[in-house]
Amino acid sequence: MFTEDITAIVVDPGSLSIRAGYSGEDTPRLVMPSQVGVREEIKVPDQSQLLKDEDGNIINAEQNKMIEENKSDDKFKNYYVGESNLKIRRDNMEVVSSYMNGEVKDWDAFEKLLLDVYENQIRVQPSEYCLLISESSLHNQRQREKICQLAFESLKVPNFFIVKSGVLSCFSSGRSTALVLDTGAYSTYAVPVHDGYVLQKSVRKFDIGGEFLTEKILNNLQKEQNTRVYPRYCLQFAKEGPKKIDKYLEFPDTHSSYEKFCQLEIARDIKEQICRVDDRGLTFGEMQLERAGYELPDGNFVEFDTARSKYSEFFFAPYETLQQQQENEISQDLLGFRGMHHMVLESINYCDIDIKRQLFNNIILTGGNSLLSGFSSRLQTKLNEISPPNSKIKMIAYPATTERKFSSWIGGSILASLGSFQSLWIGKQEYQDNGEYIVEKKCP
Repeated sequence: MFTEDITAIVVDPGSLSIRAGYSGEDTPRLVMPSQVGVREEIKVPDQSQLLKDEDGNIINAEQNKMIEENKSDDKFKNYYVGESNLKIRRDNMEVVSSYMNGEVKDWDAFEKLLLDVYENQIRVQPSEYCLLISESSLHNQRQREKICQLAFESLKVPNFFIVKSGVLSCFSSGRSTALVLDTGAYSTYAVPVHDGYVLQKSVRKFDIGGEFLTEKILNNLQKEQNTRVYPRYCLQFAKEGPKKIDKYLEFPDTHSSYEKFCQLEIARDIKEQICRVDDRGLTFGEMQLERAGYELPDGNFVEFDTARSKYSEFFFAPYETLQQQQENEISQDLLGFRGMHHMVLESINYCDIDIKRQLFNNIILTGGNSLLSGFSSRLQTKLNEISPPNSKIKMIAYPATTERKFSSWIGGSILASLGSFQSLWIGKQEYQDNGEYIVEKKCP
């Protein structure tokens, strides 16, 4: 499909996970959490600094004691990166988001994440491969300059390029002009792309995504069903049975963010298995008849009826959903949100009249949240209801999970492997001559 020469590492960071792999491949080599565990620890005294005689015996005990005391007060932040590290509970380990809603939230954690991708996951040296990384479709000059600086100064990459995720999703479907509806974990973007460029003034973004459902499911279990969701690290299984709980363990020094992280993992699995978007116009009574069950890690069985579909209604009818659930408040970030179908229409309406027809004919649906059963058909129905009578709507929603979930990474893999793209890289010499400001000139 692509050139066989591996020349670049393609990285696609997201709010929940980071995708990375070689250019020219069909799927990313790794998908791992973008959250990072952080714990303040005390440095162990360096034995090499202790004064010793020729035979290795410690001398001048008083001076050595001073060295050890000074060292014991020297605290540092230890970062635990990757799924295997996050599965291990540690006292006072906080889980932080390195990247959220298109913004780098913790630069130290983000750097550790990228280093881990190279050194421990893909197991190559950053200095040996070019780096192509995706960014939010909303332009953020300071952030992209800082990522460029990180790439050349910390990772020591030979060449660098940064591309907006909406553009890469277009490339993955073989188009240069389209309207991309990217609905991920915490945010949703409606991004019009024309000839490979994002039309910034027409981009629409709201902080609503799949984790909205995850939080609702967890809240349903804890408050409506009065069920405590025990993280897996709290469970001690009996030897005689694989599912029989011997006792529930308590760890008082567990950070609240780590406990929440583990609970959300369980709620996320419930969401992916049983939640759906109602695309048949079911009544409340009909929703109650559609029951589904789930077995929690501790062996308890929970059932969901209306919760399977009612929370996802917020994606298409936010104010009606709030009224039905007797919730009077809406978060500040969601003021003006009228539904994902309205985001698409508003974005297209803000574009030039000459390309509107082309955008209506090329609506690309992408992001993990779009994989909910019934999502694409409901979106198609709602768009048909509100669109102008003479507009022909064509939606591109790949049935394969991989293409829908990783479209931005796949687009980057295609782009970085093209022969015509190789002259567009920002080289190390260019960076040294111009600094990080070169990224605004060479990366649209």
